[in-house]
Amino acid sequence: MQRIIIPSFISLFTVLLAPILVPAVYITKRLKQSRITHEVSHRDCSNCGNHLGIDSATRAAEQFKNMVQEFKSKYPSMRINFGRPFAAICTHCDCHYDYDPVEKTIVPKPALA
Repeated sequence: MQRIIIPSFISLFTVLLAPILVPAVYITKRLKQSRITHEVSHRDCSNCGNHLGIDSATRAAEQFKNMVQEFKSKYPSMRINFGRPFAAICTHCDCHYDYDPVEKTIVPKPALA
């Protein structure tokens, strides 16, 4: 009897929470992206002093999209599940920036050796 109650409780719990969790995850993702865009649009590059702006965030998104497409063409049967490696790329000096969720700001990403 107890074996039947637990799975039915879990499925009932899942069905009741799905309409709440799915929009919550979507809203959280949109809020984070909005914070990143706001932060990028109000910052200057720490390397060259040029204003970053929305173009640098768009450039980072395009570079990430190209990276994913390249990976998919290389490994077509593999499922891809990784996060965006950077939030912005300076249009003048190619300095990469990452979003720090603790400080809620963008920070220069160290160059790979």
